[in-house]
Amino acid sequence: MRTKTKKSPDMIVLGYLSRYGSIGRTTAANHFDIYDLPNVIFRLRKRGHNIESEGFGKHLKYTIPKEAEKYRSKPQEKEIVTT
Repeated sequence: MRTKTKKSPDMIVLGYLSRYGSIGRTTAANHFDIYDLPNVIFRLRKRGHNIESEGFGKHLKYTIPKEAEKYRSKPQEKEIVTT
């Protein structure tokens, strides 16, 4: 019989951020019983994850920048041809 291994709060938050893009204190507390989200974010940042903060106070949420925006090509300027 296999026993279910418990994921660390760091892995839970990182997985949620990867899937949904952002997480707040309320979501972490209500869904995952993680009441020290700022400490989890601190540890993830220390390990090299790029996590940004948005908002202030109770409305603070943490986000991972969209990877697609980094690689999105800039619009090309149209060349004007005069004849």
